[in-house]
Amino acid sequence: MRYVITIIVIIQSFASFAQKEVNFDDFLNLFPGKKIDSVYQVKFLEQGYFPQYQTLGAVRIKDRTHSYISLIIQSDCFAGGMCESQELYTFSNDGNLIDQYEIQREKADCSFSSKKLSEFFDSLFYTVTIEEEGDCSIDLITKRKISIEEIEITQDGEIEVKSQRIIPSNRNHPNLSYQRLEAGKLNQLDEDKLAEMRNEIFASYGYDFKTARWKNFFEAFSWYQPSKQSVSKDELNLIEQYNLELIVSEENTR
Repeated sequence: MRYVITIIVIIQSFASFAQKEVNFDDFLNLFPGKKIDSVYQVKFLEQGYFPQYQTLGAVRIKDRTHSYISLIIQSDCFAGGMCESQELYTFSNDGNLIDQYEIQREKADCSFSSKKLSEFFDSLFYTVTIEEEGDCSIDLITKRKISIEEIEITQDGEIEVKSQRIIPSNRNHPNLSYQRLEAGKLNQLDEDKLAEMRNEIFASYGYDFKTARWKNFFEAFSWYQPSKQSVSKDELNLIEQYNLELIVSEENTR
């Protein structure tokens, strides 16, 4: 009997899809902040509707260009623990789905996983993923992993992963590689700390320091593997380039 009722509900749901005609402008009018119901999910997101598993919400329209529109959509679900994610979708201007990519995720059960949209630079953006494993019985983190992805939206709306990189979690300042610094907070740091942060960016790429001070300083860390006589600015990602320029600018005011 329960099986028959389930079939009837599914049939009624899909019958309602046929009765409600929606267009792409209707879909865009959901942004920001409205719930994306089953009709829009099936027509524009090319996925079935499973209300017991997830709720989709329209977060915001990120970009409109002559060839594509990009949107951010949030999904809430329950999968052995609480989870929440955000996906970046790209569409042609007439509403055809081009591509999609997960840019944020929060999942917590006995372990913890977090993927966040870190920084945007026009069509280039970065995500940072932090994964933690631990002993739930004593609330102890035993392993931590940080990774960043550099992703680009092409002129045609395709979403491409340009690079992936593991960031050692035992660096003193791992955020220098995935998060832009605030200029107003740097003036609170002394010259030694600014120099340490500046040099850590180059040390993370394996720069072999010529001065004994910084060579000895970074050799104390297991993640430091000196292998290069020089590291050019172009080797750094855009976040690191931004932070480096900000640090140097602050140093020049001292």
